[in-house]
Amino acid sequence: MTLQHIVKLGGGDDSAELSVSIPAGTTVALKRITRTSSFDRIIHEAELLRSLGGTCPYVHGILHLETDRATGQTTLVLPYVAHSHFKTYYYRLCVSDIQRYMYALFSALAHVHALGVIHRDIKPANFIHQPGTDTYSLVDFGLAE
Repeated sequence: MTLQHIVKLGGGDDSAELSVSIPAGTTVALKRITRTSSFDRIIHEAELLRSLGGTCPYVHGILHLETDRATGQTTLVLPYVAHSHFKTYYYRLCVSDIQRYMYALFSALAHVHALGVIHRDIKPANFIHQPGTDTYSLVDFGLAE
């Protein structure tokens, strides 16, 4: 079953609505891209995510791209990956946690590099993780080449 969702993005004069068809029970993440980004860069990121998605357990694809050319507002609809902010857990990581984190990060990077993609913005905020799980995801390919 597919449901049509209307999602309100932002508030005030800068708010927008996004209409997306997603399977029932699916949780998504919305990446709202500011008007200052080049449209070509946004399309490039979406194409990279479409080609990389599902090819590695640590890289997720794109579900939908919505663009309002009149306002310049673009929203990427992505699979939601449960995670915690790095600052809330890094100081509790033991050596084996760090080894798993780094293994997953280097595996994701090796995979995208093998496909000819360089991320160019590796930092904790762009490699998300849920402590206590094996959930990791390399995100934000906005600067990738």
